[in-house]
Amino acid sequence: MKNGSYFLLFTFLLLVDNPPRTAENTPMTTFPLGRVAQIWYYPVKSMRGVSLQEAPLLWTGLAGDRRHAFVFANDPSGFPWLTGREFPDMVRYIPHHDPQTGVLHITTPTGQSYPIQDPALLAELTAAAGEPIHLLNLRRGAYDSLPISLASTATAPALGRGLDVPLDARRFRLNIFIEGWPAFAEEEWLGRTIHVGRGEEAAQLYLSRRIKRCSMINIEPDTAERNPHILRHIVQTRDECVGTHAQVLQMGTLRVGDEVRIKEQG
Repeated sequence: MKNGSYFLLFTFLLLVDNPPRTAENTPMTTFPLGRVAQIWYYPVKSMRGVSLQEAPLLWTGLAGDRRHAFVFANDPSGFPWLTGREFPDMVRYIPHHDPQTGVLHITTPTGQSYPIQDPALLAELTAAAGEPIHLLNLRRGAYDSLPISLASTATAPALGRGLDVPLDARRFRLNIFIEGWPAFAEEEWLGRTIHVGRGEEAAQLYLSRRIKRCSMINIEPDTAERNPHILRHIVQTRDECVGTHAQVLQMGTLRVGDEVRIKEQG
């Protein structure tokens, strides 16, 4: 048998034993992508976030996230919230739950602590807003878009290098930071489902869209000082977007250190 015939016979036998993968015979596997480095929730919209080691993930987002908001009483628009855009010092108000009663308290920049429904807190914020406001309690959260937001831990440092200044990732008010991903990798997984954790408590999140940013990211989280160059840089280099929004496909419990995986044909 000539060499060419041997080659054809070998190829035939190889294909019989190892048929080419198709959509029908390709198994679905999961690949590790990274780990949860930080979990944040924001009990009051536009106030400081709270770092968590673990958190229940509900259909409506992280438990307790953005469940309170102060709104302008006479604003008929679809965006009536009092935020750092109108009152930058709002990011310096710190929410915390009383360990005995579970009541949400707010510590002001001057160190005074009030229960969330205290009239004195409302009076202070009303004076800062310059017009009547009131407190809303929302069971589903005061989200601008979707209930979960996330990014790689490398994304903010990469943006900072472009600005030649350190960039605090808290400016972006994200829920989940994932280590092990390169900068902006969260955008590469759009349209995919990530699995966080293992076993019965594993959660599933569908990465749906990039997050368009506003002037809130110009506000330094500790001092409330504004830096308009940050948003300008992101408009010019990232189409005004940082991080991705996600929808909850499967409730679960998120923990710092959890594996983040994605289903992919392999």
